[in-house]
Amino acid sequence: GDSQLLYTICQAINTQLHGASINILRYSKLVFHFQTLLDNFERTVIDDSRLAGRPAEIFVGKMFKMEVWETLLTSMRIGEVAEFWCDAVVGDPMSYQRESWMMEKDEKLQMVPILHMQGNALVKRREFREAASKYKEAVLLLKTVQSREMPGDIDYINLGRMIVPLELNYCQCMLELEEYYEVIEHTDELLEKHKDCVKGYYKRAKAHAAVWNEKEARRDYNMVAHLDVTLASLVSRELKNLSERLKEKYWEEKEQYWNMLEKNEMKEEGDEEEKRQKEDTKDEVTEEKAKEESPTGDWESLEKVRLPLNLNLSQCMLELKQYQQVVELNNNLLKKHKGNITLCVGRIFHWGNKRQNKKKSLSLI
Repeated sequence: GDSQLLYTICQAINTQLHGASINILRYSKLVFHFQTLLDNFERTVIDDSRLAGRPAEIFVGKMFKMEVWETLLTSMRIGEVAEFWCDAVVGDPMSYQRESWMMEKDEKLQMVPILHMQGNALVKRREFREAASKYKEAVLLLKTVQSREMPGDIDYINLGRMIVPLELNYCQCMLELEEYYEVIEHTDELLEKHKDCVKGYYKRAKAHAAVWNEKEARRDYNMVAHLDVTLASLVSRELKNLSERLKEKYWEEKEQYWNMLEKNEMKEEGDEEEKRQKEDTKDEVTEEKAKEESPTGDWESLEKVRLPLNLNLSQCMLELKQYQQVVELNNNLLKKHKGNITLCVGRIFHWGNKRQNKKKSLSLI
C-alpha cells in the first residue's frame, strides 16, 4: 500500500520541480495533495488524494499516522511540487498492530490478556527481556484506560487491580535480568497504591538484598511474614541466606583490605631497603676514601674503638625499644664483622619484637 511505499525514507531523493521558499514552524498545519505512483514505464497511479475530494492535513511535530509525511513535507515550501523516490517494503498484512492511541477502550481491554499470555509464553522460553516488554505494554494500555476514569470509582479500582499482576510479572523479569533498581522503582510505585501486596514486598526485598541494602531488605521480608504467616519459613530462609551473604561480603572486603595493606607494607619495606643500600654504598665509599687518606694503623685502631661503642649504642636503643634503628646499625656492622654473635642476637631480638607487635596490632583490629 501507499504507507509501505512511503514509510522507508532511508534512500529518499527529493526532486524539486517548482515552488516558493518559506520557513515552516513547529506545529504548523500543512495542507497538501499527493499521488503514489509505481516506478514503472506507465507510472501507474495507485493512490491519489484528489479522488477523496479534499486535501490531506498534518500538524508539524505530531508525527501523525506516518512519520515519513512530516519528514518529506518539511523539506518542501509553499507551492512546491516535488517527487520523492522511496524503496518499496513488502510485509505480512496481518503483522500490523495498531498503536494504543488508535484503539478504542474495548480494543485496549481485549488486547491486555493477549499481551499477558504472550509474556507468559516468553517467560517459559526464558526470554525475559521480550516478556517484560509485553507486560509493560499491557500495563500502559490499562493505565491509559484508567486515566479516563474517575479516581475512586469501581472501574478505576478494578483497572488498578488488573495492573498489579502485570507489574509483578514485569518485576520478576527484571529480577531475572538483574536490573534490581528497576524492580525497586516499580515496586515502590506499586506498594504506594497497594500496601497489602505481599508479592510486591517480597520482590522488593529480593532487589534490596541483591544491592546490599540490608536494612530495607530485612524490613520488607518482615512485612511479608507479617502479612502472610504461612510464608514465615520462607522469610526465615531468605533472612538466613542474607546474613550468610553479608558475612561472605564482610570477609571478602576484609581480605581485600589486608592484601592491599600488605602490598603497601612490602612496598615501604622495599623502599627502605633500597634507601639503606644507597646509604651503605655511600658509607663504604666514604670509608674507602678515609682509608686511602689515613695510615693503616690509625684506621684499624679506630675500628676497634668503634665496634664496642656501636654495640653499647645498640643496647641502649633496645632498651628504648627503637628496634628499627638497631637493625640498621647492626646490619652495617655485620657486613664488616660477620662473625660477631652480639650483633646477630641484637638483630634477632628486634625482629622477634617486631613480629610480636604486628600480631598484637592484628588481633586488635
